[in-house]
Formats: sequence, structure tokens, C-alpha cells
Amino acid sequence: MNMLQLRDAILQRGNDGTYMSSRGEQALIVSVVFTSLATCFVAMRMYTRIKLMRRVEANDWMVIVALVSCLTKQKVLDVNADT
Repeated sequence: MNMLQLRDAILQRGNDGTYMSSRGEQALIVSVVFTSLATCFVAMRMYTRIKLMRRVEANDWMVIVALVSCLTKQKVLDVNADT
């Protein structure tokens, strides 16, 4: 079995004819789900801090920075998954 036959046996082709790994698609889905959950939790945290406690501290801003970093990483993964 040569390398091309091995590649065809392992990888599937997408609609546009490029090779794609089913595990990569699964990883992208899991990443999107957990990023969405993180966004919801941070939004709820900020809502309670601003509306109920009327006080935002430094650690809240660090959570926002971490979320923006996570969203940026997610966008990079989405773009790389399309190419």
C-alpha cells in the first residue's frame, strides 16, 4: 500500500474535494460549544456584577480579557478550518 492509498483510506474528502479529518471537525464543534458556554457565563457574571452588586473589580476585567482572547482564538480556528 503506497502513501496515497493510505491517505485516501484515512482521510475523507469534503464537498470541494479537499481532504478533511473527521476528528478535526469534531474538535471544531467542541471548541465552538465551549466557547459559547464561556461567553454566556461571562455575560451572566458581568450582569450580576454591574446590575446587582453595582461594582466591577480588576478580576472581572481580567475575565473579559480572557474571553476576548478565547474568542480571537476561536475565530482563528474557524478561518483555518475553512482553508
